Amino acid sequence: MNEAQTRRLLINPALTNAGWTDWVPEYAIAPGRIGSDSMHHNSIFADYLLRYNDKPVAVVEAKREGKDFDAGETQAREYAERLGLRYAFSTNGHRVLQIDLATQETADFPIEEFPTPQALLQKLNEVELSELEKVCANIPYSRAGGKGIRYYQERAVEAVIHKIGVGEDRALLTLATGTGKTFIAYQLVHKLTEAKWKRNSLGKEMPRVLFITDRNILANQAYEGFYFPTGMCFRYEAGTELRLTRQIYFTLFQTLLGENGDETKYEQFPEDFFDIVIIDECHRGGANDESEWRKILKHFKGAFHLGLTATPKADVNGSTYEYFGHSAYTYTLQQGIEDGYLSPYRVERCRSTLENYKLEDGDIINFPEEIDDDKVYSNDAIEKLHILIKERDQHFVEELFKRMPLDQKAIVFCVNQKHARRIARVIRSEARKHGITNPHYCETVTADAGTYGDMQLRLFRNNDLKYPTILTTSEKLSTGVDASNIRSIVFYRNAKNMVEFKQIIGRGTRTHSGKPYFKIYDFVGATDRFKDDDWGREDVPCSKCHESPCICNKPQHKICEVCGESPCVCEKTCPVCGLPKANCTCPKEKKPDIVIKLSSGRDITAVWKNYIFFDDQMINIRDFLERFVSAVKTNVEGVDDLRAKWSDEESRNEFLTVLADAGFSEDSIRDVQKQVERQEYDVFDVMLDLAYNVAPVTRAMRVEMLSAELDKMYEPRRRCAEIILANYVEDGVWKLTRKAFNDIMKQLYNGNLVRAGNDMRFSTTDEMLSFFSTLQHNLYAA
Repeated sequence: MNEAQTRRLLINPALTNAGWTDWVPEYAIAPGRIGSDSMHHNSIFADYLLRYNDKPVAVVEAKREGKDFDAGETQAREYAERLGLRYAFSTNGHRVLQIDLATQETADFPIEEFPTPQALLQKLNEVELSELEKVCANIPYSRAGGKGIRYYQERAVEAVIHKIGVGEDRALLTLATGTGKTFIAYQLVHKLTEAKWKRNSLGKEMPRVLFITDRNILANQAYEGFYFPTGMCFRYEAGTELRLTRQIYFTLFQTLLGENGDETKYEQFPEDFFDIVIIDECHRGGANDESEWRKILKHFKGAFHLGLTATPKADVNGSTYEYFGHSAYTYTLQQGIEDGYLSPYRVERCRSTLENYKLEDGDIINFPEEIDDDKVYSNDAIEKLHILIKERDQHFVEELFKRMPLDQKAIVFCVNQKHARRIARVIRSEARKHGITNPHYCETVTADAGTYGDMQLRLFRNNDLKYPTILTTSEKLSTGVDASNIRSIVFYRNAKNMVEFKQIIGRGTRTHSGKPYFKIYDFVGATDRFKDDDWGREDVPCSKCHESPCICNKPQHKICEVCGESPCVCEKTCPVCGLPKANCTCPKEKKPDIVIKLSSGRDITAVWKNYIFFDDQMINIRDFLERFVSAVKTNVEGVDDLRAKWSDEESRNEFLTVLADAGFSEDSIRDVQKQVERQEYDVFDVMLDLAYNVAPVTRAMRVEMLSAELDKMYEPRRRCAEIILANYVEDGVWKLTRKAFNDIMKQLYNGNLVRAGNDMRFSTTDEMLSFFSTLQHNLYAA
């Protein structure tokens, strides 16, 4: 029996006999990675989700009758972990492997002994839940705004409710940019509001909530994304009258602290006013002992503090972990891309002769004493010393226009605000050479751009508007830009650290219809961070102190007798204005630019290199192809074995799963075809060519070799086969699926599969599937 037959004839009856009356077959967990065709591929689903009283209980992974019963263990574990379930099962219809993820115990038994719902529930009920968890479990998630909640968002909400329920006072959520941290916060507040939870009671009054961040765009996005009745929410801005009659407040740290020497505003709220304080982008200072913002958190110390972040890197933001503790739930960029909730990315690296600078005869410098004749100035040095080379800016923009689609939205990250304005002028000038005359094609969005820049950002975020198409910025847009159709991220400056690098990358990760991926155009070596060991790595607790970052050798600070803080912040105060240095209002001396005009005879060239991401590493094309060949040869015994595996749909799918586990999902395999210019060939022929040096055959030629056999077919069957093969020629083996076959049958007979079977003279469903299987075997016979 194949897997479908095993499920229908063996597994389904066994589940029914065990008392399971509520299960979801092929339960969709995630849509799967977005491919180069902008479609989702390799969707992630559990063969069965077992439920009781509408509550998920366990997942079951099914394998065909002839396979080992525990062959689905890895998948079952993965799916249960994703969904936060304790139990997972793997079965071939005869024997079952049971996995208890809480204890890591396993057991196997005949399928006739499959546990009943009551048996599993009895075990689950042994874990005592808090009263808040019990109440919230019966409150459905909000459907306001038309958004469905994703599995990881549910897990995040549940993790925070658990922390609150057991009496803890802080929690941290770490989720990649674009995965819906604000939506998670909304769903959490929705449940707490429906439960009428307050720090000292349950079921009596609704909580008061404070949502704070450091940028207006983030506060506005949150205010717009909390779907509560009019009058419950209040956007508190500088200059507005404070009202203490609302339930949910959205504001900035700066507003609460009082800007430009104004009196502090947070003290106008009673200390016990809020029940929960949500700190967005908390890694940027809200938890930092040295920050004025910490005063706000101390004032509302009786509230539950929830930190939201995308990148709380321990070596950069250790205080985030120190304040909130380890993340209650983490969802990474890599997970989001593999699940299909975030857009993949590709890198094009420009190696230019002007990436670095060395003095040559004829160069004119306004401060020649600042430049060492024999020194090669790296890009980082050029940025640090404020070296301005107009020819360099012009060259970089010209090279960018050779590679980047000019009608797609892009953000260009520059050294500083002045550089951003300068690059914008160069881009507009270059655009005119390409026939783009709209004055708003490129705009600058920086702190100095003020309300005009904010307006241009709003227009940029509107995917229905063509202009502005490109934004230049320095730091303002490194986070907080909720624009789904950004196709290009351009580095004209380096990232300060891994945190900022991930934030910048996150500007392009949001998905959009027709967007297969976004591209990173790197002129300065910023993407070398992809090669760092820390890329994609979660911070691991120290083996001794079990903390991250390690505190084994951390000195213990005493409370300062002067400032009353630990550690002391006395030295962090400006001696002139008396304010903390972060808020110092004293005019700062600006370092003048070192302006260099290059000699007219300088040779200016650039070489572009494309990189593939494999196993979270940026590798060149040659290494990528070598790894693909190795993955193929490791899993087949030769040409005949490969042909046998590829000819049968079920064994082919298993082989493709093995390749995907090795890092070669459908999108990666399509990349292989593209790199060797074999898009018109079957993946099977590409593997034969690369791994065994067998001359490839195009898909059209394979179909042509079947023409004589098609002529012998009964006419309705031939018509169906021709459609199958035409789709195969167009897009390859990805169209040779049972679903695609089923869709064609429905298309030919207006959805009536019974009439389709009768017209094609198939007496059973198995005979119909046998026809499809034989067609595939014949396709790969030679």
